Amino acid sequence: MVKAVTPQIDALRAELEVARADLLAAVEGTSAEAFVRAGEAGDLRSVRDLLWEAGQVEDWYRRTIDQAVGGRAVDAFVLHPRPERLATPDYLLAWVDQTRRPLLSLLRRLDDADLAVEVRAPDAAPATVRVLLERLAADERDYAGRVRALRAFTNTEGR
Repeated sequence: MVKAVTPQIDALRAELEVARADLLAAVEGTSAEAFVRAGEAGDLRSVRDLLWEAGQVEDWYRRTIDQAVGGRAVDAFVLHPRPERLATPDYLLAWVDQTRRPLLSLLRRLDDADLAVEVRAPDAAPATVRVLLERLAADERDYAGRVRALRAFTNTEGR
């Protein structure tokens, strides 16, 4: 059943959309070579790796929120290996788009009371659904910053 959207959920959805737009803007125009180049020794992920991870993180947040609101146990986050077919910008951008759709569907089913549900993920401090949604937006902004830093690094290194 789809519930009426609340201003609080609308605000969280808007925050998520701004963060997603920031990530997509950071990726836009990345050359094929820069897309697969790893960064410095401290972070050896490429733009390709970061997009794959961002999609998996979003999928985990959605499943975790759905499990917690439904009164079910929450699964631990596991970063799965990227399938080889998801190696190009087009495929990975479609992947992050596909991870957003079920999250938006979940948000349509939540109400204000659901935002206060406590989530107890394995190996993590308890947090509310609201906090998890805020963290997801912050994570996406962080991924956007990492993509920009990686692109700047590969441009200054002539790689």
